[in-house]
Amino acid sequence: MRGLLRRVGLVTAVSISPALLAGCATAYAPKNATGGYVENWRSPSELEIAFHHNGYLTVEDARDLAMRRAAELALEAGRRYLRVWGERLHEQKFHGPQYAAIQVQLLEGRGEGAIDAVQVVRDTDTLAGGRLSSRAREQLRSLSSTDP
Repeated sequence: MRGLLRRVGLVTAVSISPALLAGCATAYAPKNATGGYVENWRSPSELEIAFHHNGYLTVEDARDLAMRRAAELALEAGRRYLRVWGERLHEQKFHGPQYAAIQVQLLEGRGEGAIDAVQVVRDTDTLAGGRLSSRAREQLRSLSSTDP
């Protein structure tokens, strides 16, 4: 009986552990208990996006996810290009707040320092688990079909 209980316990622990581990890293989503993105609009074309994260995500990955959110919002607004005009990266190894914040301007067209929102979404798709609003996804399809 003890052997059976040990095997059942081991099988349960092995099957539950991956599920628990997968939930540890901060997901690309609005801010919740483990982190996520928050945006603060300063004007119709300027905003700051912060991506709060836990110790299972690097500050560089958090910055990439903040960029993805900026690209997603640009696409939702019908804009393909954006420009980063400021950033703050804050990382504490053991405790305390950890985040990456970027200040961006949504651009009417391609200009100096312009970043292509379509390329940002493509580059961060795996990191974000493919998550993207339906409105941004529709705009992405439309822009991708006109690419040379």
